[in-house]
Amino acid sequence: MAASLDFRQLRSGPDAERDLTLNLYEWRGEIWGVLSGAGFTRGYVAGRRTDDTVILGITALASDGAVRTAEVPGTVLEQGDGVALELDWTIGPRRLESTGVVATDGVPPPLDQRPGASGTVRLVEIDESNLQEVMQVRVAPHQADYVADNARSIAEAHIYQPAGWYRAVYDEDVCVGFVMLAHFDDPDHHLYPLYHGWYLWRLLIGAAHQRRGYGTQVIELVCRHIESEGGPQRLTVSWHDEVGGPEPFYRGLGFEPTGEIDDGEPVAVLTRWPGPADDPPEPASA
Repeated sequence: MAASLDFRQLRSGPDAERDLTLNLYEWRGEIWGVLSGAGFTRGYVAGRRTDDTVILGITALASDGAVRTAEVPGTVLEQGDGVALELDWTIGPRRLESTGVVATDGVPPPLDQRPGASGTVRLVEIDESNLQEVMQVRVAPHQADYVADNARSIAEAHIYQPAGWYRAVYDEDVCVGFVMLAHFDDPDHHLYPLYHGWYLWRLLIGAAHQRRGYGTQVIELVCRHIESEGGPQRLTVSWHDEVGGPEPFYRGLGFEPTGEIDDGEPVAVLTRWPGPADDPPEPASA
């Protein structure tokens, strides 16, 4: 098998018709990275590698403001001490060649120092103009057991009660994720004792955008929404209690387990706000 793509910077070279750069990372067959050049102001890459074959999902913002998405097959090739990547696409040169590691000083950066969020992260309503783009944002395959895809989440938001409040997560003009809340304010609902107040029903950050701080910013925006709505300020979540699950992320944000278990998942409450008490108020009919 050809050399790893981890921490590789690949470029089309000055002789190519369109100069393009890919900064790539690879871990256990998962690939993610950042794209620039060839008329794109920024772009993200996520995909998988099997032996020397790759499938890359690409979302890129063109200089004219248009967002372009594509699923691109390719082949990883040995190239002396480096590596080359041949891609079957039309948005850039077919062959990219490694120019070294991503870090400019020659030392590969740790994963938590990859390019971060732009600082203009926002929650955007979903309609026919951006639905397809939102649907194409997915987690890495090994995370699929931890969170449902966006199509299922939107469907459930309209079927279950209470109905879901959901938004797409955008960094500038690129969709990077999805968030959905439920508001449990009916004491007669069977989940009210566990989740009275607001419940973080879904949080999905696309594979190409993870570990850049988006999740933390989304939770902050969610908290601002809750505060703007008035009423009790209480946010709960539940998670898959498995190695590789999201527990460290939520604990790092201040979620603490309540001791309750829902369908095998620990329930946790955000300690951001003082009160109300964790115990739900008694139903009016009691």
